[in-house]
Parts: sequence; structure tokens; C-alpha cells
Amino acid sequence: MTNVTEEFNVTTHFDESLAAKYDRRIRMFCPSYDALHQMIIPWLQNLPDDVSFLSAGAGTGAEIVTLGKHFPCWSFVAVDVSADMITSCKDRVNNIGMDARVSFFNGRLQDYRSFTSFDAASSVFVSHFIKDRAEKLSYFKSIAENLKIGGIFVFADLFGDKSSAEFTQLLDA
Repeated sequence: MTNVTEEFNVTTHFDESLAAKYDRRIRMFCPSYDALHQMIIPWLQNLPDDVSFLSAGAGTGAEIVTLGKHFPCWSFVAVDVSADMITSCKDRVNNIGMDARVSFFNGRLQDYRSFTSFDAASSVFVSHFIKDRAEKLSYFKSIAENLKIGGIFVFADLFGDKSSAEFTQLLDA
């Protein structure tokens, strides 16, 4: 068990072996993981055909693949701090022939620079890894700065007092 006061280190947390196992592990932790990505579609279905979408913390690309199959004209940018997660995302995107529609950035979202704003963005199971409050605020500010005015932001994450009965009940659900 790790010390909760230790600083989160993405390179040790998401090393190559964990990136390879991520899809299986996230579905054990969150059985509705795939449904979560499907639930995003209705929120975005009224956007135009030529949407540019920012996936902040893209992980292995499950969200990009789900949205990309449903919205075949959209383009995506996958941002993730883990090189191994970006590699997994690239492999997944390439395997289904979406490689021409997806760009990748390995690094913090706060360090990503785009020449255009995005129509929509997401952060799914990412921000709970950012422990420092100022860093978390900087992360969310970067998302806002990358969105067009009126753009859609989809957010799903773990939050709250993890030792509370309510948190345990929601996590079990």
C-alpha cells in the first residue's frame, strides 16, 4: 500500500505493464465504463459534423474510439501525461483506421498549445489523480482556455471524502 501523502508519479503509476492492463482494470473498477462513454454521445449529438474534440487524459483511447465511430467526421486531440498511455491510444486508434483524425500530445494539458479552439472537451477519470489544488485548478483552466465560447465540457471523476459512508456507497454502486 502506498503512502497517501506521497506525490502521485504518473511514470510509475501508468508504466507499460499497467497501461496494457488498464482497459481490463478500469472495467473491474467501474463496470459501467463503456456505458459512460456511450452516455456522452447524446450530449454531443447536436454539434456540427466538423467538430474538433479535446480528450484531456485520453488514456488508452476508449472515449476517442467510441466517439470517433459515432461521429465519423470529427477530429480529436489526445492529451495524456503518460507516454505509455499515449502509445496504447495510438495503437487503438491505428487499429481501427482513425489515425488520420487523431493528434497526440504527451505531456500535461497545461503545456499543450493549440492554434484553434475546440468545440468540445472531456476529462474522464483524470482529475482525481491531481492532488495539488493549484495544479488541479490550472488543469481545469487549461480545458476552459482550449474550448470555444459555448463549447461543451464533459466531466466524470471520483471526488469527495473517500472515507465517508456516502463515498463508499456510491463507489459500491
